[in-house]
Amino acid sequence: MSQQINLLPRAAKPPALSARRLLASLSLLLLCLVAIALWQHRQADQARLEALKTEQHLQAQQALLSALKIKLGKSEAPTDISAKIAALEPQTRVSKALLSRLKNGELGSLDGYVPQLTVLAKLTQPGVWLTAIVISNAGRSLHIEGRALQKEQVLHYARGLNSAMLPFQAQVSDVELAPLLPAQGEKPAAAIFSFKLH
Repeated sequence: MSQQINLLPRAAKPPALSARRLLASLSLLLLCLVAIALWQHRQADQARLEALKTEQHLQAQQALLSALKIKLGKSEAPTDISAKIAALEPQTRVSKALLSRLKNGELGSLDGYVPQLTVLAKLTQPGVWLTAIVISNAGRSLHIEGRALQKEQVLHYARGLNSAMLPFQAQVSDVELAPLLPAQGEKPAAAIFSFKLH
């Protein structure tokens, strides 16, 4: 049996703390510290901006509060309240008059004319089409313009319109009917009538 023995000296192990490793570790640590410092600087800037916005908002609210205090007056004596009520009374009268005119339909309708327009959209008469619709007087007055292929169709449409508009107290009583003349240079086609109902 033979045995081999290594008589060569073993290579020395590199030291655990070499200058190169120490320099690399310090560089990495320095980079981490710089990154942390930048992040904290950014957080501080954002906090300063938030504080500035909050301060501006607070100043605006305080200015508004001061203006309201001046407007309302610092004293709450009964005579001051009476004077304020007396000062507001003309505005109240104007508002009441405006509301009354709105309810009477002098200025239009508070609810709009959706119900009337819905009824008009559902009302059909073959050979009749509308070109203009005007609703006024809080929905109680109608002015309708259109075209028709035959005169009789307009009268049927007007009769159906009056029946459909009974719930809104809107009726048409006048009918204007005229043949629609072709434009210059056009050949006369089938007769078309223009009409107005009001």
